[in-house]
Amino acid sequence: MNDPYLIAIVICVLLIVLLGIVFFLVQRAKQKTIATAISGQSNDLSIDVTQLDANPPTGMPPKLQLVGVDSKLVVLVLAPRGNSVQFPSSDELHSLVDRISPGFSKVLDVHQPVFRRWPVQMSFEGFTNAFAYNMKLPGDSGKGTPWSTLVGRITVPGGQLFVGLVCLSSTPNEMGQIIVEHEGKWTDSLRAIG
Repeated sequence: MNDPYLIAIVICVLLIVLLGIVFFLVQRAKQKTIATAISGQSNDLSIDVTQLDANPPTGMPPKLQLVGVDSKLVVLVLAPRGNSVQFPSSDELHSLVDRISPGFSKVLDVHQPVFRRWPVQMSFEGFTNAFAYNMKLPGDSGKGTPWSTLVGRITVPGGQLFVGLVCLSSTPNEMGQIIVEHEGKWTDSLRAIG
């Protein structure tokens, strides 16, 4: 093994194998990041609402009214209830959100909220608590500020999706956190107009 050419060849082969392993690991990490971005799912469920767009709603149609107050949709979170629920495709999802309020999909198109797909949730109460914890609103859970949250659910093929919204109203208010207990009650609190 004193032949310098043989030693050089062995070193080159080892370097090529090492570079191949590094390249493979980098490509795998990139693919995982791309898959996470496409799915919209993240391990970090929290959003700092103080870092979001705090410009008030423009008043241009389509408008969103939260308990009669002009508001802007800033965050939309969706989570499947249980393992049997298949998350809808983006086309299906667009039509399903109109179950929240007729015309709500138009609001999504114009307001372009931050979207997060959360992992499977086992109960509505668990989702409600997790949403309140991860969307910490300023003030007393949003009271006295323009920030509010709504949580509820919509029926999809195979089960339900839990829905969490963060809204920014045109003026400070006392709404804070609103829980929509029944799917048919969304429009008691939220209306898409125009």
